[in-house]
Amino acid sequence: VIAAQKADLITMLDAMENLNLTTLCFQVRSMSDAMYKSSYEPWSSYLTGTRGTDPGWDPLAFMVEESHKRGIEVYAWVNPFRWASSGSSTYWTTSFDTQVKNKGWLMTNGSYTVLNPALTDVRAHIVNVCKEIISNYDVEGMIFDDYFYKSMPENEYAENETQQTATNNPFDLDINDWRRENVNILVKSVLDSVKVHKPYLRFGIGPFGIYSTKTRYAYNESYTSSDEITPASGISGQDAYSKLYCDAATWLKRGYIDYISPQLYWPSLSTSLNYSSKQDYETLCTWWSALADKYNRPLFTSND
Repeated sequence: VIAAQKADLITMLDAMENLNLTTLCFQVRSMSDAMYKSSYEPWSSYLTGTRGTDPGWDPLAFMVEESHKRGIEVYAWVNPFRWASSGSSTYWTTSFDTQVKNKGWLMTNGSYTVLNPALTDVRAHIVNVCKEIISNYDVEGMIFDDYFYKSMPENEYAENETQQTATNNPFDLDINDWRRENVNILVKSVLDSVKVHKPYLRFGIGPFGIYSTKTRYAYNESYTSSDEITPASGISGQDAYSKLYCDAATWLKRGYIDYISPQLYWPSLSTSLNYSSKQDYETLCTWWSALADKYNRPLFTSND
């Protein structure tokens, strides 16, 4: 099994080298688990079929070594808050998972369960996880996936969620701005930790590709002033700002990330005659490019 897994990865890396690609984003943490030797979280079930089972090798160490042989940089791809989806938590029985449940770290909405972004201990745990990755492995960058709050209802508390005004909401934000600021705090904390240990390492995020669909949107900056952001024209559907509580404009403005990589998983209307959705790649790419340029940060679109 180990030989087969390594062979699959070598095939991918050889293809990347032949295409003259320069950077690999390797998913090392998908469900509060690890594709590397972690002192904080269990081995991923995607390696052996069973969460917490040692696979007998270290995929991240292997990928760093083999990528560097080919002149390819490695970015550690991390899902910050996702813990389980579609019933998979039934099988999460490691000592780590038991502790997470007993500590009250989890928050559930429908079939998705995430680590609660409002809890200081949760955010500290994620920072420690990221710190361990960049300290123990020679990676050049890190990228966060788009799972933060997962499709949580606006103005309604999800299961096991509380605003805890006295301790966790000193600026008395409404529930929606409070959630976004919880995520902002985590992003800033990870950036600070990364830069202390490896100032050259690049930290970025791949948010859901639609930022906001509101006619006019103002994001808080120091809670006293705001900038106006006009959403991409004609775009509709779920958006990251009001459903996932991702405020990419704030991350860019405050300098919390080194680059942005929005997930633009849609075709262009101009090249897809049968595509009628209001989620046009060209429109969204142009919008994100202008936003990144405004705050002098690189844009690398995530495509499917």
